[in-house]
Amino acid sequence: MTSHLNHHDLTAAYADVGDALKRVIEEEGQSRFLITGTDRNVGVTTACFGLAQTLSRYGLRVLLIDADVDNVDMTQQVAPHQKDGLVQLLSEQTESCEIQVTGSNNDSFHVLPLGQEQQRLESLLHSNTADQNLKRLSTSYDCTIIDAAPAYHHRTTIAFARHVDGCIVLARAERTHRKDLINTRQRLEQIPCKVLGAILNHKKQRGSRLFRRWM
Repeated sequence: MTSHLNHHDLTAAYADVGDALKRVIEEEGQSRFLITGTDRNVGVTTACFGLAQTLSRYGLRVLLIDADVDNVDMTQQVAPHQKDGLVQLLSEQTESCEIQVTGSNNDSFHVLPLGQEQQRLESLLHSNTADQNLKRLSTSYDCTIIDAAPAYHHRTTIAFARHVDGCIVLARAERTHRKDLINTRQRLEQIPCKVLGAILNHKKQRGSRLFRRWM
C-alpha cells in the first residue's frame, strides 16, 4: 500500500538532526531511535516525519513506527482505515503491514501504523518475543524511528525504550522547563536508554537542532 504525505518539506528544519543521526548510523552501527517529548504538543510526530524525509534523501531506507497510544496522529495521516499494525506484528498476527509513503519531493519511506487493540502494546513490549520481532522488522531498513508518547508519563514509551539504540527528546522553546528535560532524561537513563540529545522546537529562529550534550 502507498500513501502520500501532506506535510510540507521538513528537511531544512531537521537537517542538523538528520546529519547527526546519519553519523550515528554509519559510524556507530546504531539504527533504532525513539523520539519522545517532555510533554504533549511539542512536535514529536512532525519531527519524525522530518527526520524520515531527511534520511531518505540520503538514500537510507527508513521505517517510522507509530507507538503513541494516546495520539495516533501518524496513523491517522497515513492509514486511518488500516486495522493491522505494530500491535498485530508484535502479537504475531501478521508479518508485514508497513505502508510506503511518498513525501512532497518524492522522498520515500515506510510507516508502520499502531494498529487496533493499542491497550495491549505495553504488555507485548514486555514479552519474550518483542525484541526478536522488532529486530526482524528492522532488518529491511537502515533506520527505524519510533514516534512515542511523553516518556516521563507513559509506561508504554518506557517499555519501548528498552528495545532501541538511543533516544531523542523534544522540548518546546519558552514553554518547557529545564526540570522537565532533566526528569525525562533521568527516567530514560534509568532503563537504561542512551539519550542522544534534544530538539528544541518553536525557536524564534528557523529550524531545530540536535544538542548531544544538552545538560
